[in-house]
Amino acid sequence: MTIVSCPLCKSIIGTAGRCTGERCTFDSNVSRGFYRHWKGGLYYVHGVSRNDGTGELVVVYASTQGNDDGLLRHRTLREFTET
Repeated sequence: MTIVSCPLCKSIIGTAGRCTGERCTFDSNVSRGFYRHWKGGLYYVHGVSRNDGTGELVVVYASTQGNDDGLLRHRTLREFTET
């Protein structure tokens, strides 16, 4: 059995792919697809990447609203999964 540690807080990742850390929001199940922000916006997630400078995991996504500049965006995984 391999024990996997959370890339954010170093706690153990549980069997559901989520961190077992008390205050951590890491969820390894963030994948490609459409996500609705709690404020109502709809976004398409292209995937999860790693910031070369800091090592933090980031979610790469694009707005589907059609009223932006068409550029891809990114947020840290922690920011993206906050509610």
